[in-house]
Formats: sequence, structure tokens, C-alpha cells
Amino acid sequence: MSGSAKPGPDGGAAPAGAGFEDAMTRLEAIVAEMESGDLPLDALVKRFEEGRALADKCAKELDAVKKRIDKVLADGSAAPLEV
Repeated sequence: MSGSAKPGPDGGAAPAGAGFEDAMTRLEAIVAEMESGDLPLDALVKRFEEGRALADKCAKELDAVKKRIDKVLADGSAAPLEV
């Protein structure tokens, strides 16, 4: 799979360099698949592993953003955040 490909409707994995929004979209798709009850056990475990990795990635990214916001607030800066 290409590193720049977006997850497809067939349940393909989000690429390693995927942005937060792509990772969240894929995570939501995984949750829906798991909740459907239609996956065999092996596929369920694979989705769980992928979902856990995506959740960790999103949590780290959110933590980094929170630290950036806290720094801006602590500095008293009114300048907008760089994205």
C-alpha cells in the first residue's frame, strides 16, 4: 500500500503519515466494523490492534496540540498558532 493513499471503503489501513483527521476517520470505520458483529475472530483482533495504534497516535497528537496551546496561553501571546 502506498504511503500517501487514504483509507478506502474496503477497510484499508490509514497510512503511517496520515493526519489526525484521516486517523480518526479510519478509527471510526474500525469501530463500526467491530460493532457490526460480522467479523471473524482473527479479523476482529487485527482491527483491534490497528484501532489501538490509531488511538495512541491520535492521543499523542492531541497531547502535543494541548502543550502548544498551553505554551501560548502561558506566554500571554495573542498571536495565532502555526498549523
